[in-house]
Amino acid sequence: MYRVLVPIDDRDDRVRSQAEAVLELPDADSAIRVDVLHVETDIEIFDGDGEEPEIGELKEDRDSLEELPETAPLIRDLLAEAGVETAFHTIAGNTTSGILNVADQFDSDTLVLGARRRTPAGKAIFGSVSQKIILNSDRPVMVVPN
Repeated sequence: MYRVLVPIDDRDDRVRSQAEAVLELPDADSAIRVDVLHVETDIEIFDGDGEEPEIGELKEDRDSLEELPETAPLIRDLLAEAGVETAFHTIAGNTTSGILNVADQFDSDTLVLGARRRTPAGKAIFGSVSQKIILNSDRPVMVVPN
């Protein structure tokens, strides 16, 4: 089974684009499992010296979507209509580290990221999660515009 990690946020347009990209993959309805991940960044977890953020415990196979963004039911419904096997997970901490760690833990075959539109200056000043994941991932990364 081909395993796809789809990190989501609270933007409907971005999550819809991610779901559409998954559904365009060959045999999406029979040979793909989608792991939908939400990284909770409002909670900061620090190590003993308080400098480097750590990643919290991964909560796998969430039955309830209550603690996930409002976009979780949207992606669930879009993928379920197409018969795609889907599981929901959450983790707290740094977004980039959380996504990369979960991709490693699940041995994901690819990641499907929704791109946030930013100016070149905005990317340089604030950075880009997508850019950091592309540069630091050892797996294929598909970045889809919203």
